[in-house]
Amino acid sequence: MEGCLGASNSGSVSPETVRRWIVNVENVLSTHVGRQKFQDFLQNCNGFEEGIQLITFWEMCHNLVPDEEIISKKRKKKRWYSSQKEVDEAVFNQANEILSFANENINVDPGHLERISSAIENKNYKQLMSSIFEVKKEAGLLLERYHGLFKENLLQQQGFTHSS
Repeated sequence: MEGCLGASNSGSVSPETVRRWIVNVENVLSTHVGRQKFQDFLQNCNGFEEGIQLITFWEMCHNLVPDEEIISKKRKKKRWYSSQKEVDEAVFNQANEILSFANENINVDPGHLERISSAIENKNYKQLMSSIFEVKKEAGLLLERYHGLFKENLLQQQGFTHSS
């Protein structure tokens, strides 16, 4: 883990952004740049493959369910799809990819994965969105364990701490 403290993140981050990101992992995950910097940090550390998989998984879930509001309504992407049926098929295909990735790479509550699988099988859109939102939250909580080192790295880059 010592190697992580010296890990470089390409590009600079403003002190204001660093202040937001050191508060909690949710602030890091809330922006694309934050997620990219966090992922870059994890990739520069030895032994953090689980963290890399978690952030990849979180991003997959986020692409389908960016926020809780989406659960109550169907996304219509008429510019990409010619019919609602195509939208539904795309959503359920994306959910299948999330489920496969989780089964192969992520250690999350099996109950979440069972609910996702059931929602896909039953073509239950609302249950699917809700289940993916919940597993996304769990992945965010699991990423907390890496946030402390990421925070130290950010502070070091800003000159606020010294590495030994």
